[in-house]
Amino acid sequence: MKKMIIAPLLCALALAGCSAFGGSSDDSSSQTESFNLSTDSEAADEFVDRYMQKMKNKAPAEEVFCDVFTEEFIDKLKDSGQWEMTKQSIESTYPYITDVSSKRTGILTENQLRGAESVYKALTGESVEILSGYSYDYTTYLEINGESSNIPSELCAIYLVDDGWKVLNSSPKSLG
Repeated sequence: MKKMIIAPLLCALALAGCSAFGGSSDDSSSQTESFNLSTDSEAADEFVDRYMQKMKNKAPAEEVFCDVFTEEFIDKLKDSGQWEMTKQSIESTYPYITDVSSKRTGILTENQLRGAESVYKALTGESVEILSGYSYDYTTYLEINGESSNIPSELCAIYLVDDGWKVLNSSPKSLG
C-alpha cells in the first residue's frame, strides 16, 4: 500500500517541482513583484523557503505551479483540458506531507544555466532566458499509514527574464 501512495506522490512532486507561490491578494502580489527583482542568493533562498512553506502548508495547486511555470504555460494546460488532472495529482500528495526543508548547495555555472534553459524548453515548449540560478538539496518528509519516511532530492532556483524566480526540479549535475 505504501508503494501505491509513494509512486503517485513522486510523480506529482516531480511534475510540480515541489513548489508553490504566494497568495492572490494585492499585498502578496506586490511582495512577489518586488521579490522577483533581485537575482542574488539571498533572494533565491527566500524564494525557495517560501516555496517550501507553501508545500508544507498545502497551498492550492495553481499556487504551486506558478513558482515552477510561466502563466502562459499554465494557461496552455487549462486551455488543453489538462489542468484539472494536474491539479488533482498535486493536491492528492498533500495529506502525506508533514514537513519540507532545503539548503542551498551552490551557484549554477553558465553551462548549467544554458542546460536549464534547454530543460525548461523541453518541459514547456517555451524558450526562456535564465540570468542566474542556485542549486539546493531538499527533503520532503511524509507520513503514510503511521509510517514516517522522507524523500531527499535536488532542485534549482532559476531566474527567468520577464518571469522572475522559478523552481526547476533538476539536479545541477543533470544540467551540464
